[in-house]
Amino acid sequence: MHTVQRLKNKLHKKKHGMLDDFLPIMVFILLLTVLLFTFVEFNGAVNKKTEVNQVARRYILKMEQTGYATPSIQNAIVQELNDLGYAGDTAGAPVTTQNITDNTTKAHQGYGSDICLEFVVYTTNTWLSTDPEFDLFSPKFEESEYVPITIKYYSTSKE
Repeated sequence: MHTVQRLKNKLHKKKHGMLDDFLPIMVFILLLTVLLFTFVEFNGAVNKKTEVNQVARRYILKMEQTGYATPSIQNAIVQELNDLGYAGDTAGAPVTTQNITDNTTKAHQGYGSDICLEFVVYTTNTWLSTDPEFDLFSPKFEESEYVPITIKYYSTSKE
């Protein structure tokens, strides 16, 4: 009797299928892909902000030596930001000295005086397309609207 019962249990027992093994792996791969896209997008934005910060740091050091943002320093900032591909406004116009704000020290300051460098530039972020016919296996990227990056540094004049 016991053997018949065991045989019935073996016949009616649910078999472990391939989907049960494969589904967790597919979910993990999907989550990993989403995480990768998020990391790449976030990393690009951080790199742009860091790049503009380094430009500002270089020129605040020059301003320390002169006591203010001389016209040549302002022009050098504008030239470097244009060379790096940043825009001066939301329409994509080139960076000009008008992007260097009025908070920037533009008059000579004596030794020990506070100096400031502040400017605003615009950049685009690349996002995955929101097209309804979006194909995951051949993603199309599109440029989003211009996003402002505002940089403000303070220091002390050494002049």
